[in-house]
Amino acid sequence: MTRKKIPSIDELRDYREKQEAYLQDCIKNHKTFVITGPKFQGENIWVAKSTLPLMEAAKEVGASFEEIWQLCRKLATLTHAPITKKI
Repeated sequence: MTRKKIPSIDELRDYREKQEAYLQDCIKNHKTFVITGPKFQGENIWVAKSTLPLMEAAKEVGASFEEIWQLCRKLATLTHAPITKKI
């Protein structure tokens, strides 16, 4: 089994900024924005709102990026809001 690369804070920030710029461009220019599944394995971790702040905090306190990344992976699998109401 190969180990997946843990992204740096700059890589996370750049990825999130590019995604936000694309979305804003679609809105501004009335383009169609297609919601797709993940483009690569672990993308849901990259786009989770908690990942970037946790990785930045890890750098501030000197925590292991690998441990924080594992935490972010767990959080990404656990946080889910249902989109349909069960009756």
